[in-house]
Amino acid sequence: MSGVKYIIYLFALIAIISAVLPLWADEDDAVNLYNEGNAAYRNKNWDEAIEKYLAAVNSGASSPELFYNLGCAYYRAGDIGRAILWFERARILKPRDRDINKNLAFVRRLTQDKIESIYRNTLLQWFWKVMEKISFSELWWILLIVSLAATLAISYSILQLRGYWLGITLWIIFILLAGGWYIKGSRLWETHLAIVVVPKVDVRSSPSEDGEILFTLHSGTRTGIIERRGDWYRIAIEDGHSGWADKNAVEKVIFR
Repeated sequence: MSGVKYIIYLFALIAIISAVLPLWADEDDAVNLYNEGNAAYRNKNWDEAIEKYLAAVNSGASSPELFYNLGCAYYRAGDIGRAILWFERARILKPRDRDINKNLAFVRRLTQDKIESIYRNTLLQWFWKVMEKISFSELWWILLIVSLAATLAISYSILQLRGYWLGITLWIIFILLAGGWYIKGSRLWETHLAIVVVPKVDVRSSPSEDGEILFTLHSGTRTGIIERRGDWYRIAIEDGHSGWADKNAVEKVIFR
């Protein structure tokens, strides 16, 4: 019986190793591709750098540094739309990084479309800006810590008849943060943000080439994807206008 156990353990160990080794190999490949992309960038071979960086992304790599470098390479190659796309992707992972935000603000100023938000100069705009400075993972950890602290405070108050109001206050903070998490997760300009990646796209009244042209957008403009119908996205822009655009004309910032 013990011999059978050892055979089972051996097969389990082989299965674990077989599962882990490809992950290590993929990680090594991604690092090598990233370094090759950096070398090409230093030599001003922008297209080669983009190719290597994208290969690293396709192998499963995901880091603000990689996305930031892709943004820089696309900017150098003259593709403003995809430069903004990758800077936005880097910002989501590292929202308070000075270089990412500085370069993103710079390339945004180069876009042709100047669209004012309907929330401009309002308290809601300030709230959105605060939420954009906190990543999803950071907000999750804050929620976890506050909920644990609130639970401990309530438990202590029940046992010792003290600390009751501290527990209540912490739970109120938790509820407010949870509301922020929900809003951040469902907000059009957060989880459904997309960037125009073609020189020009006509936005139409219906998901068809026969639809009336409502307005035209250009490379680098921020949009929010409301829904998809076939090969068309219904998109909104920050001034509140919406319409249908070819899905190949825009690319989602959160792509995984």
